[in-house]
Amino acid sequence: MLALRIARVFDGRAVVEGAGVVFVDGGRIAGVEAAGFGIPTGVEVIDRPSGTLLPGLVDGHVHLVGDGGPGALERVGELSQDDLFSTIERSLRIQLAAGVTTVRDLGDVAWSVVDWRARRPRAGLPTVVASGPPVTSR
Repeated sequence: MLALRIARVFDGRAVVEGAGVVFVDGGRIAGVEAAGFGIPTGVEVIDRPSGTLLPGLVDGHVHLVGDGGPGALERVGELSQDDLFSTIERSLRIQLAAGVTTVRDLGDVAWSVVDWRARRPRAGLPTVVASGPPVTSR
């Protein structure tokens, strides 16, 4: 169990009045309590006295196999599966650092994102919804 003491809690619609402690259990919100709520002994506490907690963001259009650098999409076809998996994981870490907890991958190479999702543990990384390779006219 984890308790986050925070200045503001935004639930996706509005700031939750009076909220100041958010309990997380197993990666899910277990409760939201008033700022002065007594935290039980043994619960890990993270204090962010000036922070705002908000729901995880969703990025609805990503290409996880691209590294974001110049010519990334042109280089993708030359990468090994290990290189593609490394790029996917690096892309997901960047997304997570920006507050994104779910991504929709809309085009990869040779089912790389789908294969990565099936083979690699994803603990601590965003949830991936994958479409596979794009269907194009070329």
